[in-house]
Amino acid sequence: MTKPFSIQELASRIKAHFRKVDRLHKEWGELSPTKEKADAPLILNDKTFEAFLYSRKLDVHIKNIRKKLGPEHNFIKTIWGIGYKYTEREQ
Repeated sequence: MTKPFSIQELASRIKAHFRKVDRLHKEWGELSPTKEKADAPLILNDKTFEAFLYSRKLDVHIKNIRKKLGPEHNFIKTIWGIGYKYTEREQ
């Protein structure tokens, strides 16, 4: 945000940020595992076909897979604070 700025612009940017955070919390709520699955080290989401494992071992494996795929094939996306997601098409 460049200076000088108006209070209305600041307020609208803050509101937009809160809308984005609310939307992400709703999406993350849908991704949260059920209580039965939460005790397992690997959490699978049947709706979105996503897997969650908060371990550094997984990071190393993902890094090696990305390295083998090459920079032109970026199918594995990192979702910060949640895990990884496989996308069918390149983005």
